[in-house]
Amino acid sequence: VIIQRLAYVIMKRKASDNHMEGYAEHKYWYTTGIMGLLRDLPYISYGHIRGTIDGLVSRGLLQKIVFNQTKERGRRPNWYTFTADGWRMLYEFHII
Repeated sequence: VIIQRLAYVIMKRKASDNHMEGYAEHKYWYTTGIMGLLRDLPYISYGHIRGTIDGLVSRGLLQKIVFNQTKERGRRPNWYTFTADGWRMLYEFHII
């Protein structure tokens, strides 16, 4: 469910009229971080979401960057996108 949500948001962002939102380093990113997933998926615990994200990053399926360009002082959210291997996994397992 977490992987599907990430893929859905990234693909929706790419297809939207405002497709430059969440676009950096020639990729589309999930920009609302762990707390955004927690709001979108309130039936899944923070620890489970964090563990899933960390596992995908450590396996090289998800890329994470800390994006510094926010207007709120001190806020440095993590942004996530799938790597080439991650997109391949999504297609092979028919997640997207």
